[in-house]
Amino acid sequence: MKKFVDWLDSNRIAIVFAAVLLCAGGLYMYRALPKDVFPNSEFPRFQVVADIGFASLETTELNITRPLEEALKTVPGVRETRSITERGTSTIDIYLKWGTDLNQAWQYIQSRIDQTRALMPAAASVQTTKMTTSAYPMSEYGVWSDTLTLKQLYTTVRYSAVPRLIGVDGVARLDIIGAEEPEIWVKISPEKLAGYNLDPAAISAAVADINNVSFLGTVTQAGKTTFAVGGSRLAGVPDIGAVVIASRMGKPLYLRDVAEVTEGRAEIRRLVSINGHKGLFIDVLKQGEADGLRLGSDLDAKFAELEKEYGGKLHVAKWDL
Repeated sequence: MKKFVDWLDSNRIAIVFAAVLLCAGGLYMYRALPKDVFPNSEFPRFQVVADIGFASLETTELNITRPLEEALKTVPGVRETRSITERGTSTIDIYLKWGTDLNQAWQYIQSRIDQTRALMPAAASVQTTKMTTSAYPMSEYGVWSDTLTLKQLYTTVRYSAVPRLIGVDGVARLDIIGAEEPEIWVKISPEKLAGYNLDPAAISAAVADINNVSFLGTVTQAGKTTFAVGGSRLAGVPDIGAVVIASRMGKPLYLRDVAEVTEGRAEIRRLVSINGHKGLFIDVLKQGEADGLRLGSDLDAKFAELEKEYGGKLHVAKWDL
């Protein structure tokens, strides 16, 4: 024991230096390592969600759930599939064997979905999620206003707040829930349609053809290159009503001649109330390796900036999930 004490005494400078070095390294790692409630982990499970609006249960089951299930069962390594069919929505959970290469499994799943698209309605949207600890929202922000309508609130959040928030380092996705999303409705008169010998497909094609911007080419002159684009974007009810859908007796036939074009809103699937006020939720999903504590602080600061910028028109409440 005396020899050990003598050795410590004779090497005290080196020991103090090593202790200081270890403390400095520990402090650096504490600041550098990402911090979160749960560590980022991957599970041998994927979730496929397909949506076709408000189709009936029978239509969703036959045209979405069944084709997808039959295709996804052929993915190598699949142990079990479970599905839930709701009106217009099909959710399929894919359980893989432990040890399966998840990146390769992802590619197989996407391939099977692409092969099945020909059997599904053209309007169907399909989203595949790898089930990790980051697949669920880390926090949720409630936004409401005492002066803006729900449509104005959605427009403000979607086109002003979301572009700023999505740029915060570590944000993977932002989901807006319970919003009153503005739409433009076209109510076609069957009698007028028959009188002009038209069908809804022709009207849909006419609107789609004009509502796009395409690249036409380049023009090089005097050492300068100009990019040429053509087409237009329909901005509102007057523009859509003025779309030419056909010609009769040498005169243009406008959409407003056969349909009523009005402002409306998308169907609301969830009603949101925040502290007694109607509003919307913004769910935040983070990237896998992001520092959850730092990300939460950065988002809080961004929301505080938005509240200050809009001078009290927007109010925000936060919940950690």
